[in-house]
Amino acid sequence: MSAVRAVRVTFGLLGEVEVRCDGQLLDLGAKQRAVLAVLVSEPNTVVLRHSIVDAVWDVEDRGRLNVQKLVTDYLSRIRASLRAAGIGEELVRLIATRTEEPGYRIEIAMHSPEVTIDWQEFRRLRDRAKAAHDANDLDDAERLYEQALALWRGPALAGLGVSPLRAMRERMTSQRLNAAEQLAAIHLDREQPTRAVAVLEQLAAEHPGRERIAALLIRALDRVGRRDEASVAYLNTRTHLNAEYGFEPGGELEQAHREVLRGRQPVPETPVLNNLPPDTPHFVGRGSYEEDLCAQLLQSDSTPGAVVICAVDGMAGIGKTALAVHVAHKLAPEFSDGCLFLDLRGFTAGTTPMTPEQALDVLLRRIGIPGRQIPGDLDDRASLWRAELASRKILLTLDNAAGSGQVEPLLPGAGGSRVLITSRNNLTSLDDARHVSLDILGLADARTLFHRIAGAQRVIGMSDSVGNVVRLCGYLPLAIRIIAARCRSYPLAELEKALTAEYERLAEIDDGDRSVAASFTISFDGLSVQQQGFFRMLGLHPGQEIGSQAAASLTDLDMGTAARFLQLLRNANLLEYNGDGRYRFHDLMRAYAKGLAAQEPSSGQRAALRRAAAWYLHAAALTDTLFAPYRERVPLLAQTPRVALPEMSTIDDALKWCDMERANVLAMVGAAHANGDHDIAWQLPALLGEYLYARRHLPHWLSTHEIGLASARELGDKIGESWMLTNLAIAYVELERFEDALQALEIAVSTLRVRIDAHPSDRTASHLLGVALTFSGNALEGQGMPLPAIQFHEEALAINESMSNAWATVWVLGNLARANLRLERPDPAIAYLRRAVAGHKQLNNEWRMGTALTDLGHALECAARHQEALESYRDALRIHRRVGGRWQEARTLRLMSAPLRALGHSAEADEHAELAGHILRQLDDRRSV
Repeated sequence: MSAVRAVRVTFGLLGEVEVRCDGQLLDLGAKQRAVLAVLVSEPNTVVLRHSIVDAVWDVEDRGRLNVQKLVTDYLSRIRASLRAAGIGEELVRLIATRTEEPGYRIEIAMHSPEVTIDWQEFRRLRDRAKAAHDANDLDDAERLYEQALALWRGPALAGLGVSPLRAMRERMTSQRLNAAEQLAAIHLDREQPTRAVAVLEQLAAEHPGRERIAALLIRALDRVGRRDEASVAYLNTRTHLNAEYGFEPGGELEQAHREVLRGRQPVPETPVLNNLPPDTPHFVGRGSYEEDLCAQLLQSDSTPGAVVICAVDGMAGIGKTALAVHVAHKLAPEFSDGCLFLDLRGFTAGTTPMTPEQALDVLLRRIGIPGRQIPGDLDDRASLWRAELASRKILLTLDNAAGSGQVEPLLPGAGGSRVLITSRNNLTSLDDARHVSLDILGLADARTLFHRIAGAQRVIGMSDSVGNVVRLCGYLPLAIRIIAARCRSYPLAELEKALTAEYERLAEIDDGDRSVAASFTISFDGLSVQQQGFFRMLGLHPGQEIGSQAAASLTDLDMGTAARFLQLLRNANLLEYNGDGRYRFHDLMRAYAKGLAAQEPSSGQRAALRRAAAWYLHAAALTDTLFAPYRERVPLLAQTPRVALPEMSTIDDALKWCDMERANVLAMVGAAHANGDHDIAWQLPALLGEYLYARRHLPHWLSTHEIGLASARELGDKIGESWMLTNLAIAYVELERFEDALQALEIAVSTLRVRIDAHPSDRTASHLLGVALTFSGNALEGQGMPLPAIQFHEEALAINESMSNAWATVWVLGNLARANLRLERPDPAIAYLRRAVAGHKQLNNEWRMGTALTDLGHALECAARHQEALESYRDALRIHRRVGGRWQEARTLRLMSAPLRALGHSAEADEHAELAGHILRQLDDRRSV
């Protein structure tokens, strides 16, 4: 092995893929270079192994080769080659990462002068050129674009064959063409058509379907007197577009051709104060937003002389600029002194936001103020700007604002002008502005946008797939535009499949020029370090929404700080606000946050998830004490959380919390199991049992308890295992899966008897045994064997009475009553149920008392005591409606029909039966009641 020495390392992707060390080319095979290119294109970023495989090997090779092993082998050889060349790890280091799926990262000292990646350098120069162009510094823009394009030695990622890295190659090529178009446009603006031809001629031949290159080349050829060649260029492009895509050229290309046909360049006109970007031909939907903005911008303010200001905010990629430009074009005829558009670069990659001084300099020059007359002081510039606009009627569009402080000095002081602002931030401190928060597209508009960009003919008969793709894009316009554009080159089914994997979704929504993840990163980079850490940790939360208490537990912050950070993220449109102090991610933003969270140390991830899970566990324990205050408690092992638990003192409070947090708690059960927090993973379902049973969420009951059972067995916790088996059996009985229930209960009863023999004073085990026995009776009763069922119930009753367990005792009384009714013994059933009702009343357990009253009504009806039955049903109905027991309400209503009919109230009986059916349909519950 050679000694590590000082070297200069260059990675080349813009042409043949190569690595050079002090000018010497490293000897790497084609596939090694392809694998390396994937990592080098995104240095210091984790790339999952399957992403490397998808990029480098085609589908056929993936099926016949062990490509997973090949990736590992190639990376080992690359690592050895770098080491042999003397490249030290302080410059370049290739490492494997520990994530859910194997991944790799190439760590490159990007700020070291000894390391260069031509692709990264190209992007840096291009972004600087764009910023210079936006600031009207054409000298710098021209120079920087030329430097950027000079880095290209040939086609991107050359020398690797046709298939490998096709998507990467297309994205990189697209960015090269964009830069070339911008440079050629600058040459034409500066009356340098010969230089424009030099830039465009070869690229036009290589990319005959690129309309803007063709339009620019036609104009350049015309201006240098090569008019015939300009016409040929137009015809070639039109023929190609018709043959390949089936459509005619767009407006810019047609306009260039018309200029050639007229035999002249466009006659210079007196400059019109209108620098609006082109309106998008694919603008879709937004009808209510458009109407609202137009109405507000055209109406007179109630305060004389006040300027109307509209501020549009929304998350990255939601279409704020497209809406603002569309509205500005629509309103342009109403503004006699023109329309001004300025990109304030608040959220633009590779550039810093314009300062108010810079923005005022650009605006003043655009309305004709010579540079020498523009003051240097901000206040003086703002004063001059306001004075110039006082007598004008201008529509000023300030796009991509960083914040209120950036735009306030740019606002007119009075007059007929109007201001339209867009920002990712909610500009709340602009008190006088009318604020509009832009939402995602609806399904119909999302479909329409996809069809228009992809081409309707490409997706004929694929309505379901289009609907699924736009859903996976989160109905976010930028994401839909990118995927629809890619659909021109890739089959829709292939894109749909790639988008299905959440961890891969953002990587797919990237066409080289546009990337949802990159757009999100700009917003993320605008946060403070502490806020960034908070955002990353939120990505670990498994639920759909979160409140300040859970967020504080997850991130290990105090509740006040967590609440403030949630509000800040909402104001930055990185979170959505659901009301009631609840926040949620947009689906794609959640995937982005999860990706960031996955890069955190695994120990930190595990600790954060356990803190959050423990908070939900202890909060659920509070609800359990309210639902069943006299039952034996679940033995909690997780430490009491530092963050305050929700305030709950009544069953209604507990119900409200459970209804609000149900999805989060259910998701946390699976997350706790995956995180190795097996104690929480079985205890949470146990604590939710009363709630899930009362609300009839039986599918969730089953799924969470199955996870809980696996966790309890992972721990070897026999109490936990028995609790989960018993609760699963309860659900099986409700679903009339009696054999499954008996099998689970047989294991639970056997385990608990062994436990009690060894620990006679274990009240938890005795309590569980009583529950398991009585539900064994219920299962046998369901199989039509009420006599043996009574034996199990009586043993359970004896256990509960010996423990003075009043809560469990009254439960078993109800089961004994039901079994006796099966044997047509209504009198003992009535006696048992009267004891049960009294017991539940003493325990203040309205849930169970309501059920017992319904059962008592049924027993009384079986004894032909119709009036007493009706009174019992009515008492039960009042309770069910008060506590929200919808299924028991439906059951009671349907059972009431019998005594009502017996007492001659048939119409009322029919009404009750109809209402019961309506409730059951709402619950999607088809069981007999």
